[in-house]
Amino acid sequence: MNYLPCWIKKQIHLDVEISLYYAAKCKTYDVPITNAPQPQPTTNHKSIIAQQQVNEVVNIMRDNISRAMDRGEKLDSLTYKASDVEKGSIRFKQSANQTRKRMWWGNMKIRLMIAAIIIGILVCIIATIVVKTNYSQNSKPALTQSA
Repeated sequence: MNYLPCWIKKQIHLDVEISLYYAAKCKTYDVPITNAPQPQPTTNHKSIIAQQQVNEVVNIMRDNISRAMDRGEKLDSLTYKASDVEKGSIRFKQSANQTRKRMWWGNMKIRLMIAAIIIGILVCIIATIVVKTNYSQNSKPALTQSA
């Protein structure tokens, strides 16, 4: 977008003011050469003021268009960033689910190992009790009947 830099705007504004000043000064020294009707002094001044106002409006519109284009670019950038964040959130959710499943299996393995150790200890205890009771029953002297 072509818009005028600030220093050019100031120069144009100063040029218009200087033109108005010299136009007013020159009119006081103008001597009519012919009897032709002279233009109204206010019409020239009014046209310069109108032109100045038009220039100001044009500059304001250029600034507004420039800002609107910048805003559009920022919205496009924001849209791209939002889609990137959305993709990142989907990847995060997938990796979080994978981590949760891995941790669940890790906990389940530890529980199964603990359960196997407890069952092994119980089997050892029960086996020693059974062996002792069988040994004690076998080692008792047999009662013989005397007749």
